[in-house]
Amino acid sequence: LSSSSSSSSSPLVSSSLPLTVPSTPQTTTAKRFLNLPQNFVPYPSSSRPPVFKKLDVSQINEQKERQQQVKAELKDHVPLSTLFPGAPDPKDATSFEVPPPQFSTLQNGVTVATQEIYGGTFNVEVMFKVGVLNETKKGMIAVLQHLAFQSCSEDPSCVKFLTEAGANIFANGLPEVFSFSGEGLRHHLPQVMSYIRDAITKPSFSNETLEYFKDIVLSDSEMMTQDPSSWINQAAQKAGFPGSSLANRYQLNQRPDFTAEELAEFFNENFHAGNMSISAAGVEHGEFLELANQMFGDMKSRPPLPVVPQKYVGNKMLKVPLPEGQSTTVCVGFEGPSLFGNIHAVCVLSSLMGGGHSFSAGGPGKGMYSRLVQDVLNHYHFVKTCLCEAEIFRETGMFSLHAVSDAPSSALVLLELLVLELESILKNVSETEVSRAKNRLAGMYLTNLNSRASIVNDINLQVLLHGEYFPIEYHLDKISAVTKEDIQNLVVSLLQSPPTVVAAGPAEELKVVPEIDKVVAFFNRILEENTKKE
Repeated sequence: LSSSSSSSSSPLVSSSLPLTVPSTPQTTTAKRFLNLPQNFVPYPSSSRPPVFKKLDVSQINEQKERQQQVKAELKDHVPLSTLFPGAPDPKDATSFEVPPPQFSTLQNGVTVATQEIYGGTFNVEVMFKVGVLNETKKGMIAVLQHLAFQSCSEDPSCVKFLTEAGANIFANGLPEVFSFSGEGLRHHLPQVMSYIRDAITKPSFSNETLEYFKDIVLSDSEMMTQDPSSWINQAAQKAGFPGSSLANRYQLNQRPDFTAEELAEFFNENFHAGNMSISAAGVEHGEFLELANQMFGDMKSRPPLPVVPQKYVGNKMLKVPLPEGQSTTVCVGFEGPSLFGNIHAVCVLSSLMGGGHSFSAGGPGKGMYSRLVQDVLNHYHFVKTCLCEAEIFRETGMFSLHAVSDAPSSALVLLELLVLELESILKNVSETEVSRAKNRLAGMYLTNLNSRASIVNDINLQVLLHGEYFPIEYHLDKISAVTKEDIQNLVVSLLQSPPTVVAAGPAEELKVVPEIDKVVAFFNRILEENTKKE
């Protein structure tokens, strides 16, 4: 920090920094910048730590003698490169066969799956086929995430065990599933499973606790307001799927409004054996099956509730006014494939389009050669974020692009950039791009499966939502089989669905956004120009 008391326009960082902190309060600019009191002295002169302590020759010789002595004492010890007597010969990890997942079914119909991995830790997940799309009142799943292990947090022995064992338990709610998870050392598995069982079979829904967590959920949604990228796709689903439960995902600045009795009724109707799947990684199948039967074998099933269809309508423009000074965000969405559709092609398209932020820390593998990075972020300095996202549900899906900018009057430009990027896929996409996108997608998929949590989550999602498990090789073959023509045909089918447009920003910025009929006409012209026969 500069030690001169110059005007506010002078730099606060000096090129020549002092090696020691002054003992008198002379750094007025620094004190003003850091809001320090005028009489603040970092170190009194008597207690200031020395910058460097010089050693004399005798001390250096003593250190060398001590090092030689330690080496002599270790001469008879077994070096780390030598096996201890009786120890088994080490084997390279590649010499082990990766065992396939094993599946069993309890008498009450619950699927139990395990994946053995070579390590001393485990991950377990109990998943239910219920999520935001099944809510009878908005915010139930969000509140349940906080309430899930409330009975454990009120039990001192549970808190003591988790703290001392280094184990974790947590809950997570998604649009179509809700999971209770745990992780720790292998010998802690029974205790962790008992806490998960208690959270499911003995939930705690007191009115006082419920009101507290409603405030937490409201606070979370208010914080999301500051970052439109975190909710812009949910807003697009609200506009594109009117009247469906997908619209419930958009809960900005809304405090949940339901009673403890209503939440308990929702929980009892949906969290039962007929909606349930259990998977674990890092466990022996027979032992885990016995434990799962002991913990959950007596759970009863209930008749399935009717599924509310998720019908895409589109052809909608939603403008969300934000306070002055906030960024402008524009999102364009279309109906995408469902879980039983061409999901591998849409994932490759999402990898090809890619995207990112104007600044992103980290290493390789983030799609720096993707379309949205190369064509948008690298050419238009005013664009802070440009991302592609494909969300896939059991009955439908949504493919969307969104961009963020701080520049004035940028909403229309952002919309045009997103539309033109989709058109560019129809006009020209190289085999090299498609190959790179497929390799990136396969690499991300395999990297995620290095995590025990991802392994159990992948198994449960396939069992509950798809009805069967597909091995890793199946998905890799499907990704590899995607062609350039598949990508272009998919874009045509996306553009043929009515678009949904969401624009969020200051009111003045939203005035330049055209009405939805003009956007639809623009897309129709693109389709006509790029699909007519030669």
